[in-house]
Amino acid sequence: MFTPRDGYLIELPPDKSQAEYFPGEIIRGRVYIRWDPSFPVPVFQMQLKGQAKVVLGGYKRKLCHREEILKTRQAVKNMRRPTQLPVLPSNTNVYEFEFLLPHDSPPSFTSPRGNKGRLKYRLELIKAEPHYDHIYQAIDITVKPFQPLAGNLVAMLPALQEQQQARHYFCCGADRRIEVRALLTHVGVHCGEVIPFRAFITNHSKYSTISSHVVLKRRWMWYSIGVTTNGSERVSTFNKVYRGAIPPGGSMRWDPSDYPLLLPSDLFPSGPSGCAIMRVSYELVFTVVPGGMVRNMKLRLPIIVGTDVSPHVRASMERNTAASAASVREAVMLHLQRNAVTERPAVDEVPPEQDRPGLHEMSPIHL
Repeated sequence: MFTPRDGYLIELPPDKSQAEYFPGEIIRGRVYIRWDPSFPVPVFQMQLKGQAKVVLGGYKRKLCHREEILKTRQAVKNMRRPTQLPVLPSNTNVYEFEFLLPHDSPPSFTSPRGNKGRLKYRLELIKAEPHYDHIYQAIDITVKPFQPLAGNLVAMLPALQEQQQARHYFCCGADRRIEVRALLTHVGVHCGEVIPFRAFITNHSKYSTISSHVVLKRRWMWYSIGVTTNGSERVSTFNKVYRGAIPPGGSMRWDPSDYPLLLPSDLFPSGPSGCAIMRVSYELVFTVVPGGMVRNMKLRLPIIVGTDVSPHVRASMERNTAASAASVREAVMLHLQRNAVTERPAVDEVPPEQDRPGLHEMSPIHL
């Protein structure tokens, strides 16, 4: 609520109180400005800004890299005024703004580096100064992930890994013949869906295996001024699945119908597209534990994590994007029509000297 002690306020609709939007949605709201009439009113602007930031290095040497994802402005004086208003303090003006989030906007996120590796969007009321922007009011906007896998040819490809033997810890020790095959029928999976994982284990050795299990890992990469840093972590929201021992000469099959692996619904999508200084990728790690002095057998399968929205939200995003493209085309055509150069009339050709009247009738000059 705008009170007399407030000079500025950015207000979003009640249904957007969490300030969460999908790419392609329109950010609507109001800005309240109370200004002393005895002073000239500054030239205010509303700005929607998206920026990614990475800080690498230690105490003595730090590398900071910023990437501008989005920056669009509107002059407040050109915004429309609402027709119905509540009772407001004196000298208070109200304006309505609209910003379209581009359909390819990467989502907001914070990496394991915290504020040293994040992508953030903000709505700001600013006054542009010669060398900086004075920010009077700002609120954070959360852009939710939207990265469908439809049309992604790589996401439709399968992934296969195989191993034939479990290696002994020492070169003098004997390896165990255990055949393991792990398969993803397609590497692209949307959040909340079942991972199309299959595996087959055959124990040809004379010892029983202890167990086998599956975990999901996430890998981050950060880029800053020629320096690359990476890190990996286990996805804690993914339920680790265990299976028991396999006797000598026995086998075991993993199948989605028997042991479905559900991809968590809150995962950040792979990539994301649109951000070049931070990348995230996923892999499914299938491990067979032979036991004894033999190394574990690990098979890594890449996964492309995608996100989708409901048909209603998708239809709204497509309508907004199409309407914005049409308005841009209309504005460009209008600009071209106003600045079109009319065809100049042809300049009369100058006749040659022999055709000029009176040229040959002139007599030479006698000194």
